[in-house]
Amino acid sequence: VMSVILDRNWEDDSLGLPTEKWEKLLLLLCVPSRTQSDWRMLASKLDLTSVDVSLLESVRENYRELPARYVFRYWQRHGPIPYTRPEVQRVLTELERLDLAGMFDDYCTFSIGPLS
Repeated sequence: VMSVILDRNWEDDSLGLPTEKWEKLLLLLCVPSRTQSDWRMLASKLDLTSVDVSLLESVRENYRELPARYVFRYWQRHGPIPYTRPEVQRVLTELERLDLAGMFDDYCTFSIGPLS
């Protein structure tokens, strides 16, 4: 995860979400909650280690950055699961974050022809 943290030129791939929706998704994953999965659970799904999570905690505390941003960047580069919209939605659903998985539903990146 260190290479992702250190690379300041990396652009986020929001999978078609508008910037404000993407930032909201990242923020909601970082809000501490006893009842909802957060970025740490996502990191665990992607096989990040406890040391990686500690590094991401440090980024949050020292640089006021959202750890979720770096978890998604890690996923894009090194994730054990393909970084695609359906996979992101599937993983968020497995984490019982239907609120976040549903954010993608309103933003299709393909055109739908007329219904017959």
